[in-house]
Amino acid sequence: MYTEQGSGNNARVALYRRISFFEHYNEMDLASHIRRWAARVGKDFEWDSAFQRVAPRTYEPEDAGPEGDNGALYCPPVRLVLLPVQGSLADDLAMIGMQLVQILGPRLVFCYEASTLHISLFHFSRSFERQPLLWTSLKDEQRVADQAWAWIEERGGFHLELDQILLDQSGNLLATFMDLDGADGIDHIRTRLSSMMDSAVPKHQTRVIIHVTICRIVAGASLRPEHSTMIRELVREASTRLAGRQYHAKAMWHSLTCWRWTVEGYRSIYGCGSFSGFEEFRMPGRDIPRNLTMPHSYVDQPRKVNVPTCSSRGDG
Repeated sequence: MYTEQGSGNNARVALYRRISFFEHYNEMDLASHIRRWAARVGKDFEWDSAFQRVAPRTYEPEDAGPEGDNGALYCPPVRLVLLPVQGSLADDLAMIGMQLVQILGPRLVFCYEASTLHISLFHFSRSFERQPLLWTSLKDEQRVADQAWAWIEERGGFHLELDQILLDQSGNLLATFMDLDGADGIDHIRTRLSSMMDSAVPKHQTRVIIHVTICRIVAGASLRPEHSTMIRELVREASTRLAGRQYHAKAMWHSLTCWRWTVEGYRSIYGCGSFSGFEEFRMPGRDIPRNLTMPHSYVDQPRKVNVPTCSSRGDG
């Protein structure tokens, strides 16, 4: 979570330097930091023996909130609009995550699938600052999401350049970006969306940073000194190889998440294919928890949104 004020690529340069672990600490400090990270976020993950991987836990009933007066369930804790990262860039970033798994082992790292990699554009809610809304109130969020897509489509998407791969001080491996669109880019759209939501916007809104979370270190009990050096080398090599890579973000999702630290759950897709309302979006082996199941009447509700037909798998 990064909520610093300011905008523009100069602010991003300063932010990326400030959050980078290896800008401030050496390899010998990494083990103690990971133990602190794991103490905070490790409880949000569990070992999936069927798939031999670390998996995020679902939200609990108390996270989703009680049933409303009309029997509708409260929204999932985290709802946002995001820019999916697709094509060869998604594959290359996911491969970096798998390299970290090879270094630390599968029990220490949660990796995002290539199909879930994304840049968070704007949050309607956060798990630690939840504003419960009934499913029927999602129409307001949909209105804002529709407007966000109208602005993005009007300007032809966003043109980004990968700045670096870094390990932040919370144990996340990130790909960070610069905005090639200047004052009319992502910062401008985020400001306009905030003004639409007024007081309903979360206090901790994503600002300044433009990033993809590749994976998260979630445990560190078996970390050895040589692991730190290997992680630093992985970050250095990946940054050297991918820095300067340009990406044209021209699709958007409105996501309602059902698992911690992921965008899996429900999504509306803008920019690829025809729009038909929310659909389930989850990895194999995961079932959406009953307390977060969306009413059929809402899932089946059609809406007309102007979205162009395009390849579901392009480099953007």
